[in-house]
Amino acid sequence: MPNFAKAATPELLGTPVKVSENRGRLAVEIDGQPFIAAFAYDHYQNIPRNSLLLINALTGQTQQYWFPQKYAGNGDLFQILRADNDCIYTTIGYQFVEFNLQQHAWTFHAPIDGMAMSFTQAANGKIYFGTYPKVHCGNLIPPRARCVKSANWTRLKNIRFIWPPINPAGFTRALARRAAILLR
Repeated sequence: MPNFAKAATPELLGTPVKVSENRGRLAVEIDGQPFIAAFAYDHYQNIPRNSLLLINALTGQTQQYWFPQKYAGNGDLFQILRADNDCIYTTIGYQFVEFNLQQHAWTFHAPIDGMAMSFTQAANGKIYFGTYPKVHCGNLIPPRARCVKSANWTRLKNIRFIWPPINPAGFTRALARRAAILLR
């Protein structure tokens, strides 16, 4: 029979510490230099908070950008998009946010009624996103078109897809084109 008394002996493994979770990362280029844009997620006073880390891939130098500020909770983050205009788009909690990679700054935010679970950019530059929990489809026209419109997903229920899609990017672009027509 095995000796269970020895198996139950406690072992010191170390001191538990708070560690940020990774909520997404992108390889980006800023001024000809390779960077990693990584979202870090932790808790502040039992409230989720997020920050963006810009890490220079050559030097390891890191800059941290809090939204809206360091000592404030802000909600969950699920999806990110790097758009053609050198901006990163995401939702943090129920805030749609834009981070400009050239300016190294949060350049836009607006309240919406959900958190983005998916993003795509149409050929005309318009950015579409689907939200949870209210299942809305929204859009933003960068640059400087600061109006985020949204429509309930039920308006899009008649979308017909060919299955199987050729590839995920084609499927997403087809959804963006159909949503653009229905949301005009």
